[in-house]
Amino acid sequence: MKIFNLRINLQLLFYTQSLLLLSVTLAKTVEFPPPNFKVALVGDAGNPEIPEKENTVRQVLELIKNEGTQLVIHQGDLGYEAPDEWVRGVDSILGDDFPYFYTIGNHDGGDHWLRVYRPYLENRVAQLEELLGKQICWGTVGDNASNSGVGISLACEYKGVFFVLSDIGIWPDSADELSQQVRKESLGFMEEHLLKTRSLWRISSWHYHHHMTIAPSIPVPIGWDPFKLSRQFGSIVAVGHSHTYSRTKSLSSFSGPDVSTKWPDPKSIHIDKGTSMGVVTGLGGRTIHDQTTCFEGESESQFCSQWASIYTGTQGAKNGALFLELHVDGDPRKARGYFKNIAGEVIDEFTLYSHLEIPFIRGDANRDQGVDLSDALAILGDLFLGVSLSCQDSADSNDDGKVDISDAIFALQYLFIDSEFEPPPPFPDEGGDPTDDRLGCAE
Repeated sequence: MKIFNLRINLQLLFYTQSLLLLSVTLAKTVEFPPPNFKVALVGDAGNPEIPEKENTVRQVLELIKNEGTQLVIHQGDLGYEAPDEWVRGVDSILGDDFPYFYTIGNHDGGDHWLRVYRPYLENRVAQLEELLGKQICWGTVGDNASNSGVGISLACEYKGVFFVLSDIGIWPDSADELSQQVRKESLGFMEEHLLKTRSLWRISSWHYHHHMTIAPSIPVPIGWDPFKLSRQFGSIVAVGHSHTYSRTKSLSSFSGPDVSTKWPDPKSIHIDKGTSMGVVTGLGGRTIHDQTTCFEGESESQFCSQWASIYTGTQGAKNGALFLELHVDGDPRKARGYFKNIAGEVIDEFTLYSHLEIPFIRGDANRDQGVDLSDALAILGDLFLGVSLSCQDSADSNDDGKVDISDAIFALQYLFIDSEFEPPPPFPDEGGDPTDDRLGCAE
């Protein structure tokens, strides 16, 4: 066994303090949602300016505001025949700088999209990026293989929440060559950005529900591919089109559907790679559909057993929205979900837990996607200079379950003495920690 005597010049170490601070600052980190960060999911709205005593579209927007919502993701069908009025309603109630995102529904295309919805969303994204001083969205709000300017493939990271907005449902799963090309583009875009995201909370949003609904009177066969893709990456599926509210349990398959045998509790939803949930959020203000399947006596069927909550005209439903309050009880991996209607009634409540791992490279202490001298210095800075590291797992170079000077020595040994003595997995590519220890990544 070789014995290596490594002499560390502490004076030189202090001279490198500025380098340490810079390397930590430039690290690629994961942003957690702020504590009690609230997201509203809603779909199928309408005209908030109709002069009626009880304008349900306006009441839903006011509910969203009054709940202290900080982000809205709308599952398509915005203002129907009144796009300009819908935009004015959102601006007047929530503010013209509010982070309101949406996908395209079957009533949003043509001139409505080109003249109103597309430029409105593009301007909103540009405004938020200028305010935050960084890019938050990637993709397009119109361009696809159809060359019509109507469509959306947009992936965004906002306040620690990743969401992808897709036009997958607008181009049905048919044999038409153009539809298939647009569909392939949409799925490819979703996969590319779901693969890239490091967020603990992920939402995949499009309009059509396929067959994931308890009111399938208007089925649109878009296929299970986007559902499967989202589940594989631990992304919550949010759709509209059916003017109802329903929520699944934790699912290991949408097409089965198969309820997770590990996490079957309908009130406790667990998100992980390969496990997710789906929601239909079509009560944004429009007329309400009745339930057409999964009545009493049918609940034991495989299709019906997936549902944790059903709320339709059959139950006397009122319009409302689903709220996800992320980072609760001091835990960034825990969230509270509830559906609330415009009468103030909470119809559904549940808890969510994200088990998604923050990927890292073993030995990459400063999170700059590689292992070099700056990582050994970052470890020493954490130990002796008070420069805290965002990911203790990646700093545990020798994978012994703790971060100490042996990790800096291990990294230096790998870099300068024996390159075959490389760090344990995950290395050299990013991945999850195969070792069960108490370390983790704080961001």
